[in-house]
Amino acid sequence: MTKRTVESACGNCHLKGSLPFIAMLLGALILAASFLLPFGTARKEYREWLSAAPDRVYDEELNMTRRDAINLSLIEIARAFGKAGNLDSSFSMGTIIAAAVFALLTLLFAVLKKPIPAIVFTMLAFGTFLLILKDFDLRGTFSESSSYKLGCACWFAFIGIAAEMFGSILTLVERAKMKKLHIIDGGTAANFADAAAESEKGE
Repeated sequence: MTKRTVESACGNCHLKGSLPFIAMLLGALILAASFLLPFGTARKEYREWLSAAPDRVYDEELNMTRRDAINLSLIEIARAFGKAGNLDSSFSMGTIIAAAVFALLTLLFAVLKKPIPAIVFTMLAFGTFLLILKDFDLRGTFSESSSYKLGCACWFAFIGIAAEMFGSILTLVERAKMKKLHIIDGGTAANFADAAAESEKGE
């Protein structure tokens, strides 16, 4: 094996290794962004009523106008639960906060290229999202008779979770391949290339 061949192999491994990382990071970003996107959106008739006077105050304590109430993010829903102040609402707010913390930790470990902790916190975020949806289902928050229906944030969250898991698992697979070839980092790759070059000279 020539030095050029080894360097080429190293380059290909690093290129392949970057693609799973991009998927992992993109998934984590989508998951985190889902907390700012509309999780609940007003149904047609209620939307029309809200849009009729968009600048009118909808909730003074939350500093929310009717325009703001057309689409509600999970953060805004958590604020509304916090305002209620009862035990059930506190539980619902707590699950949303927990999901947000798990999503941010997923993003942190994705940035740090730590796939195993990223997978752990992604699964925790997934579990809390299911709990949030179950809670909303029991409350009838997005039922047919409700003024709101599920928005795009729910689907973005699950897309982000799937992409993050896919990227993290592929990252682990690529690292296992690199470890098997003894080219985990540039220093090991350089040593391997030098050894191959010396072997050629000896021949």
